[in-house]
Amino acid sequence: MEIEEFISELHQARAKDNEEEPQTEDLELLRRRIIRPLEQGHLNLSKLRLGVNSSIALAKGLKKHELFSLDLSNNMIGDIGCVAIMQLAQMNSSLTYLNVESNDIGDEGSISIGHMLQSNQSIETLLLGSMSDALHGNNIGPTGAKCILKGLESNLTIARLGFNRNPIFVSGTTGSSASASSASQSGGIDMEIAESLVNIINTHETLHDVELGTTGMTTRAAMRLLTALKENSSVTHLDISGNKDLQFGAFDALSKTLMTNMALSTLILDGVPLGARGADELSSALAVNRTLQTLSMRDCAVEEYGIHAIASALVRGKSNGVLPVLTSLSISGCGCGPVGCAALAVLLKNPLAALQSLSMENNPVGQGAASIAEALRTNTTLTFLNLSQCKIEGAGATDLLSAVSVNHTLTTLHLDGNFIPEQCGPSFVSSLSPNTTILTLTITGSLLSRQVVTDLAAICKRNRQSKKNAHPMRMKDEIAHLLRELGHLPQIMHDYRHTERLCIRVDKEIRKVEKAIAEVKSASDELTAQLKMQRTEQEKQLAKKQAERDEKVRDLEEALEQNKKQHTELTAALEHEEDLLKRETTERQVMCEEDIRSLYFTYEVEKEKRDNLVQTNDAEIKTIKARGERFVAQIAAKGGKIAPAKPVNRPLPR
Repeated sequence: MEIEEFISELHQARAKDNEEEPQTEDLELLRRRIIRPLEQGHLNLSKLRLGVNSSIALAKGLKKHELFSLDLSNNMIGDIGCVAIMQLAQMNSSLTYLNVESNDIGDEGSISIGHMLQSNQSIETLLLGSMSDALHGNNIGPTGAKCILKGLESNLTIARLGFNRNPIFVSGTTGSSASASSASQSGGIDMEIAESLVNIINTHETLHDVELGTTGMTTRAAMRLLTALKENSSVTHLDISGNKDLQFGAFDALSKTLMTNMALSTLILDGVPLGARGADELSSALAVNRTLQTLSMRDCAVEEYGIHAIASALVRGKSNGVLPVLTSLSISGCGCGPVGCAALAVLLKNPLAALQSLSMENNPVGQGAASIAEALRTNTTLTFLNLSQCKIEGAGATDLLSAVSVNHTLTTLHLDGNFIPEQCGPSFVSSLSPNTTILTLTITGSLLSRQVVTDLAAICKRNRQSKKNAHPMRMKDEIAHLLRELGHLPQIMHDYRHTERLCIRVDKEIRKVEKAIAEVKSASDELTAQLKMQRTEQEKQLAKKQAERDEKVRDLEEALEQNKKQHTELTAALEHEEDLLKRETTERQVMCEEDIRSLYFTYEVEKEKRDNLVQTNDAEIKTIKARGERFVAQIAAKGGKIAPAKPVNRPLPR
């Protein structure tokens, strides 16, 4: 009775979260998802649209029950609901698996997760990320991440930690100014998070799965984290996909780590800007690495050079005696063409090759399909090959299916979205008919006839049936699988009915939007009419202003012509005046020169006369002085006195 009351309360709370009336089928769904799983301690409540009220009801109803795993992914519990769930987890000492992905959890909810981890010593798996298409994705920033990592310092049982699609390295997303200032003093918030992660990795020997995809990881944070993994012997799975800001320094650190790390078996690099240079650096590590089994490099833009470098490194490692362990390789969307296919063919032909799965979709393979086909004829390990959307035409597809006819290990082949003409159909059927191992062949998006596609599907179905008949116990497993799928049917029906209700709501909203569009259209028509009237009036005013402008232009042109005429006349008059002035100046200059010469001649004559007169006067003065001296001598000889002579003033000659 207690369980029924709990489920009833949860049913009411769920209806309140979704703003709808409680439905009987929803109640039945909750009973199927809770009663029997709760007896086993493994509760999966994902994709039930549980909100805050549902979380509170869960925490209240499950506090007396022992749980080993709790999956609440893809709901909408938010921060408040997360606080309630973490209080439940804090009281449950047997909980080992907790999944709250895609639940609108932010930093406030993360603080409660950190407090739970400080007291709970049983959590082994903690998933906090978000799905790529989630409607209610988590948004845990640096502040929340620091609280969670601080709580993990006290938890020594954690084995899997998932932060995918949370901006834990992005500074400025959340947190206070004080934390931001302290982060700037210590090297940045990204380095604080990296140091906390390194501390967890170094101190928790149980941690083997670290998921940090699309977390805004910086290059220096990646370098710090990868450097710490050099000597680590516990982490086997590392996901740093989607971090588009990483630069070459991070890939160099990754290469050095793979050269010495002896534990990492899975590496996810999807969507990072690895490029040809980064792939070349990574290839040097793959040539000596002995543990990496799965490598995913989807959309890493490594181009043909990078593919060639990686394939060549794997071949070189095998030839050097390194144990071949890489079993799964994904290079989808990496620009692999014929050159890269040739290098991969060499790898697949190697008898020591261990590759079992190869994903190459969305690459310009083209004629490179012939190289892959040739390698498939002798390869004995590859079981999965994806060549969808690889621009493979009829000849390449024919070569591939011809190779598959003699290959006895390949079970899955995808050729969707390639340029395969209709005339290749009969050869496909005849080539594939002898094969008894191919179980799945998809070839949608081609020009093959429906009959050919049906025949190919029949061959695959025949092979699957033969495989089942060869193992009678498989039928029992298949029945169990069908029963499990049948158990999911009520949920599917519930989701369908919920979708119908959503469609009704959407139709109402569409009608509202259509009505609003009609009103907007009416208002738009009125506004258009007003604008047309305003435009007509403006055009009239512009025409009037244009006419006035043209008239002013004509007046200005006439005035300009008159000014030009006056300018020409004034220029001619000025030139005439200048000629007269030049002649007058020349004449005056000539007259002045004659006057100067006349005056100079007169001056010379007068100067000569004066010099002659001065000489004459000097001679007379000398004569008079001589006479006086003689007269004085005569008087003195006679003993007489001489009266002083009166000065004689004679005018000097000019």
